[in-house]
Amino acid sequence: MNEALRRLEEQGIIVKYSALVNWDKVQEDRVTAMIDVKVTPKRDVGFDEVAQRISQFPEVTALYLMSGAYDLSVVVEGRSMKEIAAFVSEKLATLDSVISTTTHFIMKKYKHDGSSSTNAAMTGGWLSRHDREADTFAPRPIGRVHPPSASGVF
Repeated sequence: MNEALRRLEEQGIIVKYSALVNWDKVQEDRVTAMIDVKVTPKRDVGFDEVAQRISQFPEVTALYLMSGAYDLSVVVEGRSMKEIAAFVSEKLATLDSVISTTTHFIMKKYKHDGSSSTNAAMTGGWLSRHDREADTFAPRPIGRVHPPSASGVF
């Protein structure tokens, strides 16, 4: 397993590892918001220039070009709703290309980065995909999230 991971890293297939935090066990409260942004694309660069500027803000954790009513979807984190509101009004909305924003605050996460919080109290919090797969051949506690079958049917 370690040899396979090392090869994938050397080939540039695996480029980064990230931690999955169980925020219920952390004392510091964090607020997450998804912001829909309408922008005016610029000639020859389209949305890339404004997306690059937005991505540089430390509050931004993810940024996507979208189809539909809005052009960009920006995921931000802060210590409070007030802090996110200040980010929107003082940094994001003031950019030349930004026409409008709509902010949606995340109230509860049910699944994040492929991991489910189903029965979090019984399982000790978020389960990583590795935890679920590793548990396939071990006795399963009641309430454990099980991996899908080979056919993809639960």
